[in-house]
Amino acid sequence: MAAIKTTATGIAYALGAAAMRSPLLRPLREHFYRRRVNIVYYHGVWEVQDARRQLFGGIDTDRLHADLDVYTQYFSIVPLERLLDDHQLAAQAPRPPLAICFDDGFDLVGGGACQLLAERGVPATAFICQDAYAGDGLLWQHALQVIHQKCGDTRFVECFNAMQKELGLHDTIHTFMDYHAVAQAWPQQGENAARAARIWTLAGLEDIQSFRASQRPYMEEDELRTWLDHGHALGCHSRSHPFSSALTETDVEREYLLPAKDLEERFAVRKPALAYPFGDRLAPAIENSLLDMHADRFHALLGTHRLSHRSELASRRIDRVEVEFDLSRALFGEPPLQVLRGRAY
Repeated sequence: MAAIKTTATGIAYALGAAAMRSPLLRPLREHFYRRRVNIVYYHGVWEVQDARRQLFGGIDTDRLHADLDVYTQYFSIVPLERLLDDHQLAAQAPRPPLAICFDDGFDLVGGGACQLLAERGVPATAFICQDAYAGDGLLWQHALQVIHQKCGDTRFVECFNAMQKELGLHDTIHTFMDYHAVAQAWPQQGENAARAARIWTLAGLEDIQSFRASQRPYMEEDELRTWLDHGHALGCHSRSHPFSSALTETDVEREYLLPAKDLEERFAVRKPALAYPFGDRLAPAIENSLLDMHADRFHALLGTHRLSHRSELASRRIDRVEVEFDLSRALFGEPPLQVLRGRAY
């Protein structure tokens, strides 16, 4: 029954996407997207033969090139800051405006995205984690992903559960796909990198710092300056990529306020947008405090899973959609059906 439901849902989204892209529905499509804050995001982008894609996921440059063709057909691609600030833009742009983002700070320069975007004249924003550009290991979720790629599901599960037992944490997993829910319940989210490093050691892999040095998965300072020199922007994606709903007010300083300050001091990025890791927002009271007490620190707080209505811009709480796995479904299929179901404006 679940498989039938999943198949039916996929067909519904595909039909909805085809309808929204049809020339016959252009007036309806234009009206719909001009009323929304259209923000899409990816993670890593790699040259077609780059082995890092297998380890860290993401898309290749051919796919990005094809996606840019889609965006330029239906949208006017603009910088994120302008999308958030220019309240006349939706009415005045030739097509509905859209902004493109990349999360986690993967190597968009060596991976080829920076050059491709420059050739196409397309601006973009990279949301970066401080531990990615200024650390010497891997972001914890990427470390777990590499362990799984190198060791397989059975070995990953053994090592993950062994780490849980060592720390007196009782939840166990049965497949790699289970780890996300267990990690969301981990106490002291700032310790996630140490937990992942322990699993890495239990799996018998090479020194994690040496692995990072050989693979260079992230943009470090030189690459980030190259990214900025090409006219792109930087945003804050936390220090260590935690689940924000588990953070306390004290944690917010370490994970968000200090990384934003570092962006300003290193790269002259003042008042960046903040993209929540995993789209997992802070608890409402803490998020309200962040907006009230540090109004000059963040441009907007960006979540995921839908396109926000333009009326929400004033709240500074905006959402985005991930298009990495299926652009047509995420951008053209799901948003209108979410509205029809009453799950979004």
